[in-house]
Amino acid sequence: MAHRFQEQLALAAQRSTLNTPISASYILSRSVPLSMHPSPFHAFHSHLSTLCNNVLNDRRFLTNIFSHLHQPRDFYTIMGVSRLWRDCVCDGIHSLDFRRYSERVTDRPLVACLQRIRHLQRLTLDNCTQLNDCSLSAFAPLCPKLTAVSFLGCAGITDQGVSDLIRHTRIIHLNLERCSITDTALLELSYCAPSIRTLSLAQTTVGDTVMGVMLMRLLHLEELDLRGCLRLTDQTLRTLGAARLSAMRRLDLSNCPAFTGPALRAAVPALPALRTLRVIGCYQVDADSVFGLLRSCPRLAELDVSWCDQWSPQVRGCFLGEFAGRVRVQEGEQRPAEVLLAPRPAGRW
Repeated sequence: MAHRFQEQLALAAQRSTLNTPISASYILSRSVPLSMHPSPFHAFHSHLSTLCNNVLNDRRFLTNIFSHLHQPRDFYTIMGVSRLWRDCVCDGIHSLDFRRYSERVTDRPLVACLQRIRHLQRLTLDNCTQLNDCSLSAFAPLCPKLTAVSFLGCAGITDQGVSDLIRHTRIIHLNLERCSITDTALLELSYCAPSIRTLSLAQTTVGDTVMGVMLMRLLHLEELDLRGCLRLTDQTLRTLGAARLSAMRRLDLSNCPAFTGPALRAAVPALPALRTLRVIGCYQVDADSVFGLLRSCPRLAELDVSWCDQWSPQVRGCFLGEFAGRVRVQEGEQRPAEVLLAPRPAGRW
């Protein structure tokens, strides 16, 4: 036993001298228990420590790992470890979500954070009510790769901020719900960002004229949210039918009381890729129009007409019978104005 132990010590020393890695299988393949192998085990442990140190200091590996971070708290924690980790996290982060810190986010800390990140692509600032156009003007030139931004509920964002954003970035997904924007910013958006695929203008003051220009120019639109745009009328629906938006998959027209059933029935068949349509609370959308719409659009997988018309139980039963799984009809005692502006389905941004 002692002789074999000395042989293995000599072999381990020789392999260590030749810088040959000592694997766990090599140690476990020997008949002598590990407790009698102080040198091979020590060499293995040393090699493992060296490997971990090399991995934790490998720039490519760290950058790939840090690319999965999304919370600002994680970002600041990693930056405090070392200069290498700080550089890697700045190179690796592609998405930041400030929704958990919306009440504390202000212009100066936001700009200080974003100016370090070189490859930011997605930014979520929902309900950050303390932000204004100054922050957009400051960080937009620093984030040329930014493609998706959500300003839901940021009332301090106006035309100037949106103008600076679309001028310095390559926006594809934009959420301006409840922002203080006017037709000026939307017209500039139509001409300067024609590649937009996802757009939310919910509860803004957009009108038929500007919306018509946008529908004719934003030909790559896949998702459009116009909930609560009270100034829109059937003219927008007629333009929607004429624009031939072949990529449109999801359309939300909820709480737009001026839309009528015949105009909706004429516009939707012109959207061949449409799968989801929500017209919650559009009082003038009648049952006949909805029946015709569903029969002429077999690819429409989801239609929500809750709180539209005061349909009888027989009509609702026909909907749920003939188009089971495709149509959603919900009635209740709540007035539509109180229930229609519900949050978007989870995962929209």
